[in-house]
Amino acid sequence: MVKIDRQINTLIQKCINTKKIEFPKVETANCGLLLKKEIVLQMESNPEFIKLNPNSIEFNEALLKEAEVKLEREMPKNIVGAFGFVEDFQEKLKEENGIAKNVINGYGSLIKGLQGYILHRLHSDGFDVKGYFLDKLKPKGEREKELFLFEQHLYRFLPYSKYSAKDIWEICQRTLAFDDRYYVDEFARKLPFNNFDLAKNIYSIAIRSEQPNDTFFIASLLIGLHNNGFEGVFEKAFELQNKHPQQGYHVLNSLQNLSDEQNNSIFELVHNDYLPESIGSKTQVICGLIDNPKVSEELRKGCFNLITTYLQKENKELVKIAFHRIIYNLKSFEAEKYKLLHIYFENTQDISVIESFFYNYEHPEHLFHLMKMFYLAGWQRGSINRFESSIFHFWSNNIQETEKHILELFKPEDKFGLLPVEIIMTGSFGALPIDLLKLDTKQEQAKAIEAITLFPHTFDKLLPIVLPLRRSPYPEVVKFLQIKLSELIYDAYHRSLLDDIENLLDESKEDKAFVRPLREAYKNYESIVSKKKSINDLNPYENERDLMDLYYSLEHENRAKMMQDINENPNGILAAVGRSTIIVRGNSWKQELEDKVMPLGKVESSFILDARLFKNPDLQEYILNTYDKR
Repeated sequence: MVKIDRQINTLIQKCINTKKIEFPKVETANCGLLLKKEIVLQMESNPEFIKLNPNSIEFNEALLKEAEVKLEREMPKNIVGAFGFVEDFQEKLKEENGIAKNVINGYGSLIKGLQGYILHRLHSDGFDVKGYFLDKLKPKGEREKELFLFEQHLYRFLPYSKYSAKDIWEICQRTLAFDDRYYVDEFARKLPFNNFDLAKNIYSIAIRSEQPNDTFFIASLLIGLHNNGFEGVFEKAFELQNKHPQQGYHVLNSLQNLSDEQNNSIFELVHNDYLPESIGSKTQVICGLIDNPKVSEELRKGCFNLITTYLQKENKELVKIAFHRIIYNLKSFEAEKYKLLHIYFENTQDISVIESFFYNYEHPEHLFHLMKMFYLAGWQRGSINRFESSIFHFWSNNIQETEKHILELFKPEDKFGLLPVEIIMTGSFGALPIDLLKLDTKQEQAKAIEAITLFPHTFDKLLPIVLPLRRSPYPEVVKFLQIKLSELIYDAYHRSLLDDIENLLDESKEDKAFVRPLREAYKNYESIVSKKKSINDLNPYENERDLMDLYYSLEHENRAKMMQDINENPNGILAAVGRSTIIVRGNSWKQELEDKVMPLGKVESSFILDARLFKNPDLQEYILNTYDKR
């Protein structure tokens, strides 16, 4: 007993110091006893790792003692005080380990089990947790502050409580009556794994209910029972589908390790269901069958054929419901899913789905194919906005392939204009850090330079992308880069661009040689500015001064007349406009559930603009619209 206590205390300190609850087995000495006691669990995704079991009573008992030592007081014997005690413990840990107070969930994963355990302690000491909850239970928006997230901890406690199946079902049913399902559904799905006998007993009571909200709980409980080995759930799911189609389909879509015969039965059920209101649930079930690696190719082909008929229906609203389910529930077969997108386009002409379509994709090839299609069909300014979230998704999850496809757009034989630069500029905090030195030929590198230096704004974000080409193995490319940067310094950005370039260069001999023609370009710009300033005919301050003086005198005269009209007619429209304008200023803010008031920070936004756009806007617009077109 002393040995396990010592191991638990060591585990607590490890969790506190590392701010983690998952560890390699090799880093946790003698973890066999911890696994045997289910204080830690082996991770299914990686058997070489273990993770803390947040529901372990032994662990949370030791963690509570640690909290009482650190806070130098015992846990209060009431709900509000006990939960406040846990919050104080979390803040103490954050303070001791250098975590800012406003960081949410600094030790959330470690603490969440303790919040359920304190209900176990209070219940063991005679506190009526059930009565307290039911007495306070109100619709979600009307609950008292002290019940904020209380359900989450209540349902973590219930599987280990001494309450009967009837008592627990009453708690669940009362919660469901307020159409509040999230924690109840999670509880029902996990209950068979936490307390199998209790789950069976609750099911035998709940199945008698005819309340519509209760069927969601029954469905989640059936899923958990089946996936934990309870027999007969498949047949019960068909019975549930007959009475409540949505919940029945939900169960059938979530059952694991079904036989070929059972999968075929599910397909036949969906195929023969012509109810339009079930199309969302039916589509979700079909997507589950397609993704199931154990189904036959013949069945999968039938599923694709069926789902295609859904997308070809005349009722566009039903088509949109079905396709929304496809986006989020069909996770494999990317090429076939991409074909479904085009079927959807053909039927609905709804291109708004592009923003979320690639949510489950792993490879970006179909995204780039779609962007090329849109570009050739008639790309407009702002068209890239529809693709930003998808580009970010692939850049975050598959950066190598995404960069490869972006670089391929710079091939001289392709004509995609500024599309690759627009893609690069979709980065959340500036340009995507593309390595242009990965372009193989001097033609590709030169095209990248030309496109990037033509881009009409925020060139300061693109400069770190294009400047590494000064290290190109092709002297012609280096020379071309100097020419294009010199043009920008002379025509567009002037001293600010030269400063930005010099800040990115080092003191090497090569960089000193590279920057010389750029400095010369700026000297030429200063020279022409000086000459223009010396000619008064070109100075608007001189040759338009009389006109400006006349304008301002007329402006003052009009304002004086307006004020006179207001004074003579206080009930007129001018007085109403002038006297009812209210300017509200704020300098602080606070979160809804906290009393602390924090100052507002300064927020400002700016970007640099190519001066050629307003020197000769028609010409520059023409150049931008015709660059690299087929």
